[in-house]
Amino acid sequence: MKSKIPAWGRYQVVLISLALFAAGLALRLPGVDRYLTPDEHLWSRRTAQFMTALAQHDWAATTTSGHPGITTTWLGSAGVLVKWVLARPADAPTLQALVAGLEADPTRLDMLPWLRLPGAVFCALGTVAIYGLARRLLGGFVALLAAAFLLLDPFWLAHGKILHLDGVLSVLLSIAWLALLVAQKTRLRRYYLVSGLAIGAGVLTKSPALVLLPLVAAAVLLDRWRIAPSRRAAARDAALDGLWLGLPALGMMLALWPALWTAPVSMVGRVLDLMLHFAETPHESGNFWLGRPVDSPGAFFYPAALLWRTTPVTLVGFVLAASISARTALSRRSPPGGSIRRQVADPRQGAGSASAAPDPRAPWALWAYVLWFGIILSLGSKKFDRYLLPVFAACDVLAAWAWARVLSNIPAKGQRFALCSPRGVAATAATRRSGLLWGGAALLVAAQSCGVWAERPSYLTAYNPLAGGIRVAQHVMLVGWGEGLSEAAAYLNSEEGANTKRAMSWYAHNCFGPFFRGQAYDFPMDGSGARFLYQNDMDYVVTYLNQVQRGSLDASIQEQLDEPLFEVMDQGVRLAQVYRWPKPFGHTTERSLGGGLSLLGWDLGPHNPTTGEIPLTLYWDQAVLSQAASPNMRIVAWMKDGVGDVWAEAEGPISNGLAASRPGWLGQTVTAQNLTLTAPLGLLPGAYRVEIAPTAGESFALSEVDARPVRIQDLGQQGAQSRDWTSLPEIVRFGEQLQLLGYNREASATETVIDLVWLVEDPRLGAESAPNLGLKSFVHVVDGGNQIVAQHDGCLAGPGCQAGMAWQPGQLVRQRVRLPLSLEARKDLRVYVGIYEPDSGNRLPATADGQSLPDGRYELTGADSGSG
Repeated sequence: MKSKIPAWGRYQVVLISLALFAAGLALRLPGVDRYLTPDEHLWSRRTAQFMTALAQHDWAATTTSGHPGITTTWLGSAGVLVKWVLARPADAPTLQALVAGLEADPTRLDMLPWLRLPGAVFCALGTVAIYGLARRLLGGFVALLAAAFLLLDPFWLAHGKILHLDGVLSVLLSIAWLALLVAQKTRLRRYYLVSGLAIGAGVLTKSPALVLLPLVAAAVLLDRWRIAPSRRAAARDAALDGLWLGLPALGMMLALWPALWTAPVSMVGRVLDLMLHFAETPHESGNFWLGRPVDSPGAFFYPAALLWRTTPVTLVGFVLAASISARTALSRRSPPGGSIRRQVADPRQGAGSASAAPDPRAPWALWAYVLWFGIILSLGSKKFDRYLLPVFAACDVLAAWAWARVLSNIPAKGQRFALCSPRGVAATAATRRSGLLWGGAALLVAAQSCGVWAERPSYLTAYNPLAGGIRVAQHVMLVGWGEGLSEAAAYLNSEEGANTKRAMSWYAHNCFGPFFRGQAYDFPMDGSGARFLYQNDMDYVVTYLNQVQRGSLDASIQEQLDEPLFEVMDQGVRLAQVYRWPKPFGHTTERSLGGGLSLLGWDLGPHNPTTGEIPLTLYWDQAVLSQAASPNMRIVAWMKDGVGDVWAEAEGPISNGLAASRPGWLGQTVTAQNLTLTAPLGLLPGAYRVEIAPTAGESFALSEVDARPVRIQDLGQQGAQSRDWTSLPEIVRFGEQLQLLGYNREASATETVIDLVWLVEDPRLGAESAPNLGLKSFVHVVDGGNQIVAQHDGCLAGPGCQAGMAWQPGQLVRQRVRLPLSLEARKDLRVYVGIYEPDSGNRLPATADGQSLPDGRYELTGADSGSG
């Protein structure tokens, strides 16, 4: 069939399609890294597993879910590949390493935008495809108006920018149904092919796509029955149509689902089993309906979901469409759709003109699609608003069709004189009608856009204001799918020491934890309640709206919560609330260390840099202690760095006859034990782990303490008395930057440990030129023949050499060196120390009392008896 659209019309259609695609991306891409939804970590991991299976040719393993979710994993894989090509991360030398890293940490925020990108592109293209198909059915004006409605539909946008199933499924099923209607209207086989491919891809996405198959079969049979000269001809033509639909669908499934190559029966059975399971089994976390927690909402859930999740423009248009269709059916007039042919199919209307007359049966077919899906979904036990998303495109098309009918029936000024007026006057009236039509459409599109701008970037909190918006929706259905938790995490990140804090949150690992600098925990679901929080030393509790709706907030936790520190609000609705968890000690636990010891908590004081002291108080369960603990039992505490070196140690007895010092967290009585760890002066700034253990018992890591830097001029008399190194007999300097104040040495049968104590002298060793970036030290052990028998090279920041650490003038810096030999075993060995520039290898000049030292190194003598 040759197109009747003039060439300029085709160009305008292309420009409109490009504009729709660009606008779709512009609305979806901003803010894709600012929030997470609860299920995306599953699809991130499944994407990685899918890519691994493909690389290993393990075709059966490409089925990572029973949904089956194949199109989603293909889209996610495309995102991983795009990131690998355009923004290859430094920590992934190969694509396999990048995929393995994603599987290990599926909520990596650096991967999130790339994983979402292909789905956003696909859904933006899907809106363009829906526009093109709707043009063939209802004319250019209705199609353009419907595409604008759909483009600015917040619920459609929200699910078209995440790594999930429902947005992709909705695009595919909408295309499948519209393409079938176009095929039946035009009798062009290529549209059957498009419909079949979309059906196949839809089945690969999510099992509810199978719901479309009976509707497609009925549509094909009724269509052929209507026009065929006989029943045999109708059956023959319907079977042929079925082949044009079924073979592309089957080909699409075979091409994209490698698991079908090895075990087609079991794979299809797996999909059907999961679909039946979801139909019969409510969600494991429960649901919420009409103000109370329920296992499954009733039959009116999806009408309510449509009411609250559409926009005012779409809802009013949808009601108008129902009214027009009902009036047409009751009056037994011609099917709806034909009366606006003059307005929307006229080539003189430019970009909106269609190639043929609008199909009067199309609205009825769209109604059949909406009602069929709504009824079938209502029969299932597991219900969520997003499951209804496949009907939203059809609803927007119906709304656009109804609004076009209304606008076309509004009389333009002077129209009633057009038939008896001269030709120029009639043309003027037609122009006015066209202007009224497009002006009204512009106002509708502007109104449709309001919800989009108000609820960006996620759009998930958009609810129809005509139904009371989110304020009323929270009393009717579940509200909240992860939105707001990143804001709660941002608030906690602003708190001092956030990286050492622990927070419990709803959707903690999925939506909250990736944004929180500290450690995130999910709420316990085993009934342990507040006890779990105390056992795991929680600092904060983050509650969530749909958690409260479901009644999932344990009463023992809720009764302990005071006023919230922070609330994430949306239009007056509390999405998330941040609370400080009340604790009787700085840290809480319930840890049995053996020997009749039950630790309930501890307080760990700050590090005093001038004395090195760190106070530690341990709280023991008095009841357990008095019954079982040995009277002579002692506790040892250590302060260790990241590689396990001990920098401080303290030991003390436990007396089980002491009176309880304070109440515990569940009403226990406790005995307090005080210890003091004394760290050496000049300890490198950073976090150190504190551990305890009873005599011959199990050790337990408490928490970390931050060591603070100290300058020699700040020590004072008390600090001077705490100096634990043996000073050198002379003033030893290296260049203008460093002075070696002294050292300590300890030797065992297999190694020697030397602590070097440096003094930073040059102010230029600040943030712009830190020695851990620009200078390294060396330690040489030489024998009597001046041959090096052992050596050590390292930066002054110790293990790990923290990049970017800035030293202050006068700051003490302690460096630990381990040599794999015992200096005590051979008295002829000598130890030399020096500093060099790693880039050039040049040693800094070394001086002792102003005298130059040969080879730029200093021999450590006169302090062999010092203790480390």
